Amino acid sequence: MTASEAVRVALDIGKKRQADLANLWGTSPQVVNNKFRLKRWNATELAQVAAFTGGRLAFVYPDGQQVFIDDPGEKTEEK
Repeated sequence: MTASEAVRVALDIGKKRQADLANLWGTSPQVVNNKFRLKRWNATELAQVAAFTGGRLAFVYPDGQQVFIDDPGEKTEEK
């Protein structure tokens, strides 16, 4: 799944729209649409989408370890 696909799923789960994301970021819906189309996302944006939709961004490993990225500058490890 691409980052754009994952963001679409997250918005759906959180019952949010692309326009809501544009409002959150203080930008136009066209800018957000371009992010989806061009598949250009950075860690900060992905963490913000996760939080905005009620989720958390994480690295998940086969042994069950998870490293959550709540603020891209600060990481927390949980098992």
